[in-house]
Amino acid sequence: MSLREPHLSAPIRRRRRVPLWPAVLLVVVLLVACRRQAASSDWPRVERVIDGDTIVLDTGETVRLLGVNTPERGQPFYEEAKAFTESLTLGKAVRLEQDVVPVDRYNRVLAYVYLEDGTFVNVEIVRQGYGQVYVIPPNVAYADELRAAQQEAREAGRGLWRTSQAPLRIVALMADAPGSDRANLNGEWVEIENMGSQPVQLEGFTLSDTANNEFIFPEVVLAPGERLRVYTGSGTPAPGAIYWGSTSPIWNNDGDVAYLRAPDGSLVDVYVYGK
Repeated sequence: MSLREPHLSAPIRRRRRVPLWPAVLLVVVLLVACRRQAASSDWPRVERVIDGDTIVLDTGETVRLLGVNTPERGQPFYEEAKAFTESLTLGKAVRLEQDVVPVDRYNRVLAYVYLEDGTFVNVEIVRQGYGQVYVIPPNVAYADELRAAQQEAREAGRGLWRTSQAPLRIVALMADAPGSDRANLNGEWVEIENMGSQPVQLEGFTLSDTANNEFIFPEVVLAPGERLRVYTGSGTPAPGAIYWGSTSPIWNNDGDVAYLRAPDGSLVDVYVYGK
């Protein structure tokens, strides 16, 4: 009887399992990208820029950017602020995010505006120094972020925060007039002082608040060490006193900011009070 060599069966080849998660992940990424593309394709586009903080969409809606105030026509940096907002948004698709109050009294949409690449337009305008923070409750969702951007712009001396060498300082401000503010407009006042050693011609200097109410100084010379009060109401100019000529109060009782600027728009001094 012959001995047979043992039969060696062919090795069993196991199929290598290809992990599925990379393919699944790719599908998910593509779906999200397609969804984002589809969503952004539906976003309105900026058709026109009215000024640094107001745009018009191709839907016909006028949008007032929340939390920021840029210079008005005729004020320094108006053209620069408008040009910056145009360069940032004109012709581009934008996404709007609203806060508590969606529309203002002029029927403008109030919104935070974002570009497709995620740029937060409101904050970027402030960060580059083309506008100052203007937060009106209850629309305060991004107040902290806007103020941080303004602080960055101010420390860097960008745009509105380019500083002047004029030796003037705001040394006092009375916001809460005795009695009724509306009945006692001259109970509101701002006092400035010449801290330098030479007289300063104030013509063309401006005093403003966060709402862009603006007073332009007439031809008046402030001697070294001399103080001058700017009263909100009307009256006859006298040594140490001039008048804004406003028919309504300017300074908010619960807090505001006074900006003193040179004729070229550079910042002379800032006076912050209240909350």
